[in-house]
Amino acid sequence: MSLSQRLDWFGTFRGRVGVLATPTLLLYATGGLAYGDVETSATVAGLGTARTSNTRVGWTVGGGIEGAIGGNWTAKLEYLYVDIGRTSGTFATTVGALGGGTLVSSFNSRVTDNIVRVGVNYRFGGPVVARY
Repeated sequence: MSLSQRLDWFGTFRGRVGVLATPTLLLYATGGLAYGDVETSATVAGLGTARTSNTRVGWTVGGGIEGAIGGNWTAKLEYLYVDIGRTSGTFATTVGALGGGTLVSSFNSRVTDNIVRVGVNYRFGGPVVARY
């Protein structure tokens, strides 16, 4: 039997706290809630494939650097470690070609990821006022 897991999508809800290394360069730490959809596939050679998908919730922590690149524009480089917990399950496959019966396989794994992101941000300055 072969087992594979894939993180189809994920998101985070985080806060960040930092220190200005220079007037235009921010060093920061970030952390909070992480969530994502984990798809698990089990394949038994010649007998078929079973799939399951579920949304998991966990945590994330990381850090980054953000600097001004002109006007209200900033660029950032960020690292995140994401841990959305353990996932487990059991797959049962009917084994008709081998004299009948059922082959039962279980799995238990931890779903984590390491992410490096590069981004460009626009910082809005002051309140937006509508004029009529």
